[in-house]
Amino acid sequence: MLAISVDAIISCDEERRIILFNQGAERIFGYAAAEIVGRSLDLLLPEAMRVRHATHMASFATSESTARRMGERARIVGLRKNGEIFPAEASISRVPAGAGWRFTVMLRDVTERQRMEEGLRAAVAARDQVLAVVSHDLRNPLSAIKMCTAALEASLPAETTVAGPLLATIRESTDWMQRIIQDLLDVASLDAGRLSLHRGTQSIERLLDHAVELFRPLADEHGIGLDAGYARENLPDVVLDGERILQVLSNLIGNACKFTPRGGRVSIGVTREGTGVRVWVRDTGCGIEPAHLERVFDRFWHASDAGQVRSTGLGLAIAKGIVEAHGGRIWVESEEGEGSTFSFAVPVAALGVAAGPASGAAGEATEPAPEDDSVAPA
Repeated sequence: MLAISVDAIISCDEERRIILFNQGAERIFGYAAAEIVGRSLDLLLPEAMRVRHATHMASFATSESTARRMGERARIVGLRKNGEIFPAEASISRVPAGAGWRFTVMLRDVTERQRMEEGLRAAVAARDQVLAVVSHDLRNPLSAIKMCTAALEASLPAETTVAGPLLATIRESTDWMQRIIQDLLDVASLDAGRLSLHRGTQSIERLLDHAVELFRPLADEHGIGLDAGYARENLPDVVLDGERILQVLSNLIGNACKFTPRGGRVSIGVTREGTGVRVWVRDTGCGIEPAHLERVFDRFWHASDAGQVRSTGLGLAIAKGIVEAHGGRIWVESEEGEGSTFSFAVPVAALGVAAGPASGAAGEATEPAPEDDSVAPA
């Protein structure tokens, strides 16, 4: 087992003299076992780390634990024979050996993983910079186009038959581009744990009423019945970000209207469920294939039969992120040819919970990262 391990396995005595050095250690550190066994463990540590490492080894020797993960409070690094310092992750254990102890370290070189992580961080930073430019430099001209289009529409003579539809197309395309920009910004915020939530006490019925009124013209245009058949009693107020939950509702109701044929129905409901409330949007559309149910909340995913329905494929992924940021969950039930029901549940906040802005994947504060300056096994 020692011979085939890709990790470095190194044992030393209480004087920190190396007594075992496996092939993984030879490969990672560049020493042959014959040239390092019997020598000090300090040879494998950068000079600046040696005193601190010895202190932590002495502390571990007198502690109650017999094993611990190294680097819980600081970074772990090693020193190769050629002088190269590299990042690592490691654990240490101790077992009795005569009147003293034997310490064994299992260490893995994470240089490549760290390089990949740094590359990913750089890519995310570059993406965020691009999105910042897009959100500012592209939104401004889009707003100007929209205002000019509205002014032209208002000034058209009544007898005009050609320009009106063209201006309507420009306005709809502008709205579509602005939605794409907002979706991309929301996804970036979710990735970074910076999705802003401005919580306040809300009436869930009023939020649903607002969403229904927003989409009733679209439903009427498509020849779809839009039902708001929920009871208006025994539902508690909830502490949440009303605009964000309205964004979730808009996505679910909008999708239901898009994928429900003329003559169909879309129903919205809400009920008390356990310690929270459950909201659902049910349609009589084409339904979703069973094999696709697990993917509907994935980014950029489209059903194969989506046809010409325009979508970034981000709406449901964003809705999922918003619901989970409220400590809730979202799911779908569907049967092909019968329709789909999208539901989400959010908890009712306890009395006394302060309302206000929050950010992060679940609106929680984050702790600062640990200092990155040690190689101690503590």
